[in-house]
Amino acid sequence: MQLTEDTARKIKALRYDHKAEIIYCPLPLGSIYFSDELPDGLLPERVGDFIQVMRVLGIRVNLWNGLALSEEDRAIWEEASIRFSDWPIFKRLELTLEQRKAHEGVLEDVEAALASLNDATGNNE
Repeated sequence: MQLTEDTARKIKALRYDHKAEIIYCPLPLGSIYFSDELPDGLLPERVGDFIQVMRVLGIRVNLWNGLALSEEDRAIWEEASIRFSDWPIFKRLELTLEQRKAHEGVLEDVEAALASLNDATGNNE
């Protein structure tokens, strides 16, 4: 996981907040994350770091959905969990009922938007 030192330092400074807000993120994540999980200043200055952080969040979404991880994703997940063991991402490996509803709501919104786009362009595959 390649991150700038500044971003790595910011991730290490993040602390779990049980009252963190749910953030809806249809794109690029297609799910939710929480207000205590993303370091400030990634966009537009650190696009590469943003992509890496989104990848870790995306791996967690796959875990929430019960999907098997690829070897590459498993390696990234393990590296991140060792390097940033206190990152709040690793404190939310299971969703509460409210969080699950929010996650599924984003999935439904993304599916509806894609269906609408397909209808508008005549792609009904």
